[in-house]
Amino acid sequence: MTRITNDGKKAAIFLFGSQVESLSKESLDEIRSTRLDYLSREWILDTVAGLPGYWDALAEKIPKITTDISGVRGRELLENLDAWLRGVATRNDTTTASSNSEQEDNQNQDDDDLIRMLKDLPSVALSPLVVLTQLAQYRRYLERNRQSGTTDMHASLVAAKQTSSLGFCMGMVAAFAVASASNAEQLDKYGSVAVRLAMLGGALIDAQDAANKQLGLGPSRSYVTAWHAAAQREQLQRIVDSLTPDAYVSVLYDEARATVTTSGRAASRLLRQLSAAVSRRPRSASVATSTAPSRKHAPPQRK
Repeated sequence: MTRITNDGKKAAIFLFGSQVESLSKESLDEIRSTRLDYLSREWILDTVAGLPGYWDALAEKIPKITTDISGVRGRELLENLDAWLRGVATRNDTTTASSNSEQEDNQNQDDDDLIRMLKDLPSVALSPLVVLTQLAQYRRYLERNRQSGTTDMHASLVAAKQTSSLGFCMGMVAAFAVASASNAEQLDKYGSVAVRLAMLGGALIDAQDAANKQLGLGPSRSYVTAWHAAAQREQLQRIVDSLTPDAYVSVLYDEARATVTTSGRAASRLLRQLSAAVSRRPRSASVATSTAPSRKHAPPQRK
């Protein structure tokens, strides 16, 4: 969150960041603890429990997507996530009743398995987790800043008209949910929608990655670029256009920064040309590898 001044009054902007490539154990613990802090709110459990059903709906309506990414075990991951949040053992070999200590050992093993998967989760599971984490953090903010006698802190913020929400990449989905809700009940409703949309969007990301591999394009890669003059911006665009459709500007942060996404096949050519352009005027532009390589942003529509 960042604070600004508007007509002499304090105002706040809630920033929801872009999708990460992995989540930490602490992030999942935060989701769990938020659920425990809001015992009257079952929106997290209800939302996550419904994700496998939306996977089935996607498989029925657009079977090519779920077929192309069958290797990521999307439905199984979503089911395991639901079980993990509820504290239910997900190991297939747990078929008999266990003592309390054995159940605890099984749960610890499940936690360890899930944590190991976090390092390489497909987007169909990672994207909803990212949005869920962001909404959990926002709820924690509401609780920590709740004023005495206030039963609905979100409604109070909306009524005060001193806050705005801004999202980047997948964070835009969470930002829409927060900005669209006028009270806690609507925050539950739109938060659930945001998580479901993130799951569907994640499936599309995984499907695009799978299609790229089938076409021999290799895994997607992204590079963050920056420049100081319009001439460098135009040169960047010419380089990218020369490699279209393998490369495109996926994110335009502002007038001086952009992210370029490319297929693995064209990555070396793109980086070579960008590096050559930078070396000619080293202080006029820069190129760095992005930590978000997947094609999370569609290329612009060309006429």
